[in-house]
Amino acid sequence: MSQSPFGFTGKYFGNGLKVIDVGGPGNLFPSIRTDKIYDLKKICQNCESPNNCFVFGPGAGPRHKIGVNCEAVIDAKFADGNLKVNTHTTKIIDENSYKLEETASTEFCLMANLAISDISENQNPPKVLKISTKKRIGTLNYPESIRQFFVSYFPEAFTNSWLKYFEISAPLTCATVIHSKDNEKLSLRLEHTHCFSNEMGSGGHYHEDTTAETIEYEGYFSPAEFLYRVDHVSGQL
Repeated sequence: MSQSPFGFTGKYFGNGLKVIDVGGPGNLFPSIRTDKIYDLKKICQNCESPNNCFVFGPGAGPRHKIGVNCEAVIDAKFADGNLKVNTHTTKIIDENSYKLEETASTEFCLMANLAISDISENQNPPKVLKISTKKRIGTLNYPESIRQFFVSYFPEAFTNSWLKYFEISAPLTCATVIHSKDNEKLSLRLEHTHCFSNEMGSGGHYHEDTTAETIEYEGYFSPAEFLYRVDHVSGQL
């Protein structure tokens, strides 16, 4: 994952994988909770991964650092006392434009769906599930199609709707977290995907593709061993 075209701070993911649902849309509606600021270091510590871990996923960026609400692909590595953060944020400039930026802040706001994986420089790459697709034939987007495959074994109703849309060009690097369902009524975000492209200077929340005949996806997935709910907030988008 650290190599092109991905460029994340961690080499691999999958070892001792944990998913963490932090905050939620309840921090955004009916009014924005500007006091809801979270720190990756504290979250990793509280989720029993204080050292040697790689954490990444979609979330809201650090509004107090960027200046406005923004989307983020969170990306950080804690290894042997050293910290490396390379989070990509996307903010709206006006009705017709947006801006991709990088931040080294360990903080983020409002909500995030994170994956934490143990790291070791001597480890072999863990096994992951690779899913490559071409040409969309249905109406569901790529991550939701994968989620629905698992939902077919664990049925659950779902809804998704939201916000302002931009059409951006590939290639894109995405981070996604998928839950089959919300068994314990923890107000989990069942599917959450953010993306960025350093090449195109774009990014944000992924909704769907617009070129069904030519679209291609290459995804790498691993089942989590543990689920943590941090600052449980009710409400869905």
